[in-house]
Amino acid sequence: MKKLLIFLLMLLPVLLSACGKTEEIPEETKAAVKPEAETAGMSAEPEILAPETLRYVSLGDSIARGYGLANPKTEAYSSVLAASVEESGKTMVSRNFGVDGQDSTQLAAYILNNSAIPEELADADYVSISIGANNFLGDAFDFLGTCQDFKTNPSTRLTSEDVSEAFRQFNADVAEGVERLREDIPQIIGNIRASSENCEILFLTCYNPYAAVNVTLDWGGMMPVNFAALADTSVTQMNDVIRELAAEYGYTVAEVYAAFEGKTDRLVNAAPVEEGGTFDSNAIDPHPNKNGHAVIADVLFELITD
Repeated sequence: MKKLLIFLLMLLPVLLSACGKTEEIPEETKAAVKPEAETAGMSAEPEILAPETLRYVSLGDSIARGYGLANPKTEAYSSVLAASVEESGKTMVSRNFGVDGQDSTQLAAYILNNSAIPEELADADYVSISIGANNFLGDAFDFLGTCQDFKTNPSTRLTSEDVSEAFRQFNADVAEGVERLREDIPQIIGNIRASSENCEILFLTCYNPYAAVNVTLDWGGMMPVNFAALADTSVTQMNDVIRELAAEYGYTVAEVYAAFEGKTDRLVNAAPVEEGGTFDSNAIDPHPNKNGHAVIADVLFELITD
């Protein structure tokens, strides 16, 4: 376990670079446009029209960008969605403005500060948003580190009360992050609508990345907490806000949470841990894998073609 703690401390800056900073340049993807069908010069047959072209803008965090994928330009859900639309007989031009580590407050500003975004929004038919998890994900890693430190490194002289206080602080941080999302959503939607009054906005709920990590966080027998359940409680609070504000601010909720439920062990990078087990170094990364992005694309495709 001491090796795991050291690994966590080494891994934390890498994960937080994907979940807590906004220095990455966003990937921009564009679906190939099908050429217009050729028509015979003297044929009496009616002209074959080019397929309908849809324009799509993906906004959000590292999930939107495709962090951890071998090829985000083809495997991120925005690109997979565009390919599915192409297969249905239409054409989709897709632009991905996802940024590693972006939280809801940063997204609201980013829509205005990146000059390319308003230009793309002006012609957009669909806009998707993946945001909110970074409002408190770093706090979750901090709490997890405190629990591991208490359990594996007695030299820190942490007491069970210290960890209980860290737990109370984590809950407070989640509440603050959720409330900040509630305050930021009107600004995010308003900034999109300033460039596009008629596009359909699809707001993704967040899946529980640790639903299959059944590890009990136990500090001296006081207030043991299942990590999968703790993550689910935090994500649910965020998703409740996304659903609650949908009608008032005119966006459609894309139920990614429901689509991942019961399948998370196959759709995210975090390796599952059976009940009673301990953390493995592979059980930390919360991002969706290639299969997870395909599921998100399916959720969006169903909304677009419904």
